Amino acid sequence: MALIKVRGIIVQPGQGPKVLEFEDSVAGLQAAVGGTFERFASFPLGPERVANLWRNNNASVLGLPPNCLVRLPGNYEEVILGPIVITAAAASGIGDGTETYSLTEDEIRKCAAVMGAWSKVRRG
Repeated sequence: MALIKVRGIIVQPGQGPKVLEFEDSVAGLQAAVGGTFERFASFPLGPERVANLWRNNNASVLGLPPNCLVRLPGNYEEVILGPIVITAAAASGIGDGTETYSLTEDEIRKCAAVMGAWSKVRRG
């Protein structure tokens, strides 16, 4: 049986965003963020879909490096440690919003526009 892949975006500390394909499973998302994960924010991609932002939920305990200051609509700002993975999900009515769907090319462009407001964290 072929594994189902999800296409998302990954932002590693000190690097720019990259399109990433990973296995559509808990293990696949854990591999992408480097451990156990949590959805820490979301933003609309359109009337039926949202972008979910995932991170390692033990980043501070593990001493993962600062990645960037994430700014989202609604005055959300937070410095995120370790990798950030962005996937799509249904906006409402289907599931609980934590399922992972592949981002379309248009959604990748929308995510890039939002990420343009993020600030890299300077080290040192």
